[in-house]
Amino acid sequence: MTVLAVLRGPAPRRRLVVEAVALLATVRLGLRAVGYSSVERRLTRWADRYPARRDDDDAVERVAWAVEGASRRLSGMTCLVQALTSQAMLSRRGVRARVRLGVRPNSDPAALFDAHAWVETADGRIVIGDVPGLADYQPLESGRSRMARLLAALLRGERVAWATLGADPDTVLAFCEDGDLVTVAHQAIARGLAPDWPLALVDQLASRARLEAAVELVRGQETRRVIAGLAAASVHTVLFKGTALAYSKYSQPAFRPRADTDLLIRRDQRENACARLTDLGYAVTESSDGDLLFRQVELQRRDEHGLIHAFDVHWQISNQERFARMFDDDELWRRAEPVEALGPAARAVGAVDALLISCMHPVMHHRDDARLIWICDTHLIASALSTSDWSAFVDLARAKAVAAVCVHGIELAREYFHTLVPASVLHDLEVSARRREPSAEYLAPGRTWRDEIASNFRALPGWRARARLLREMALPAPAYMRRAYSLEHSMVGWLLLPALYAHRGLRVVYKK
Repeated sequence: MTVLAVLRGPAPRRRLVVEAVALLATVRLGLRAVGYSSVERRLTRWADRYPARRDDDDAVERVAWAVEGASRRLSGMTCLVQALTSQAMLSRRGVRARVRLGVRPNSDPAALFDAHAWVETADGRIVIGDVPGLADYQPLESGRSRMARLLAALLRGERVAWATLGADPDTVLAFCEDGDLVTVAHQAIARGLAPDWPLALVDQLASRARLEAAVELVRGQETRRVIAGLAAASVHTVLFKGTALAYSKYSQPAFRPRADTDLLIRRDQRENACARLTDLGYAVTESSDGDLLFRQVELQRRDEHGLIHAFDVHWQISNQERFARMFDDDELWRRAEPVEALGPAARAVGAVDALLISCMHPVMHHRDDARLIWICDTHLIASALSTSDWSAFVDLARAKAVAAVCVHGIELAREYFHTLVPASVLHDLEVSARRREPSAEYLAPGRTWRDEIASNFRALPGWRARARLLREMALPAPAYMRRAYSLEHSMVGWLLLPALYAHRGLRVVYKK
């Protein structure tokens, strides 16, 4: 590629080269000024905000051609600069790709390691950085990432030597407890997949697994009682997320720990559902009011054993407007499937809907926190789909405009659990993802609480709804404010209300 040839070439080619040159120079300066993480985050936001007009099927080849050609004629264009530039340009064109960083031993005694950066698409295709000996580079990962990858291998049925974890027993135990992995990890160990793990750790996992099994016996009985009670009050419920999967996809419900049970009801049954749960001994937990800020209410009960039972009653599947109205009131109910183990009235979302929600859940509620148990959920749901189910899933992801989010969730399952997914499914979802779906902004790395609020604000239909959301955030009901500061039984709470609102406002401003 020569400068004269580019200038004489078609206008799209000229624009592509100009974009590559400008971005390469900007990334190089950015890495020096603000560092890798900041540059990556800003590039992602830029690519999402300014999508390219063209998204041809040859976008990968065109971007690689432009970046490689421009890099040869500019100084200081390291592999990292090229990789970040390529990833941003591909993202603008709706192609999901990621930057990989790796190291390998260096033959030069003056340097211990040789580092390299490259870009690969979701299907593993190398875009930039495919150098000889690329397989020798070990991708960099944090200790938690390495532990998650090795525990995923254990859950897949592979032997995992203790030394490969590179952590002490307390760290591994804490990781399993925080990630709700104790019971599934103990199950794998019981199958002889970790013969050299410390006996003390194995005993602790076994003890906690037995406790979880005992808790599940009580929890299951209570769940049956609540569902039956709601059905008797003509409240139609649909289970989704943790409890639904525990009783439909896991071999034993105790293998899928969870803090609460998520129920979806019709919007017009909210008062009836809360009244019935109150009759069953439940009380509403502390939560702010408002239909835009929260689309759910939690109720809890402490039983005679001291065990707390919690039910999250949803009338929409998300508090984020972008996802909240994705399903009609009866849509999930019409496709729901019975859960015989939880009684004749128990129904859970169908397999196709369950996979869609499993892909969306970490993105729409947890800033894309890739917890291993959630990835395992996606793997188990996807592994049970038939050919017709996969076809229906692609159609549903397209109709709901969440193809990019679904590709992300499925790719995580493939990465950690080697989930088998038809190639045509990934291709069709990738094509749909290039349409610049608004929900794709939730995949941006480094999102903060302010980003969540901003996304929710933009998705609301009109300024009246947006003003209402701001009011619900800034000025919740006085009764809530007094409960939140434990002043509901004191007249001082009324006197301090202005100060309480001011304190809440400061917390909102500085919250991350």
